[in-house]
Amino acid sequence: MTTGRTLPIVLAAAAALLAGVAPARAETDCIIREFRTAKGVYQREPVEPTTEFVVEYDRVHAFLRLDCARADPDRPAFTLRWISNGRVVRTRDLYAGVSPNWRTWDLMPAQLGPGFVQLFDRDGNLLAEEAFTVRLP
Repeated sequence: MTTGRTLPIVLAAAAALLAGVAPARAETDCIIREFRTAKGVYQREPVEPTTEFVVEYDRVHAFLRLDCARADPDRPAFTLRWISNGRVVRTRDLYAGVSPNWRTWDLMPAQLGPGFVQLFDRDGNLLAEEAFTVRLP
């Protein structure tokens, strides 16, 4: 299940083919299968997926599940941007490997107020975002 606003990476190549332009061979061809926030990650699976967190106890995890037939393990495939109360508070590069079930994630301490995490491809195109709220206990 994919949450938030998600666009498969392969859409750009499909659009180029429809326009009669042959796309350059991508270094990755990953398809986003799942992007969500959760209270944790255990054995490479999201634990308690949610968009509501408590500032005193929680860390916000962004979990990403990909289907990748081609990937460059030496270059970041994606970038996560964490935004809290209108400010960018963290940016993290994510790597992908060849797998129909590649999983990766990042986390940040819960900061009181509204926030969201954005997923970008290596060219800076926004692929997905997930809003969340951090409240007092």
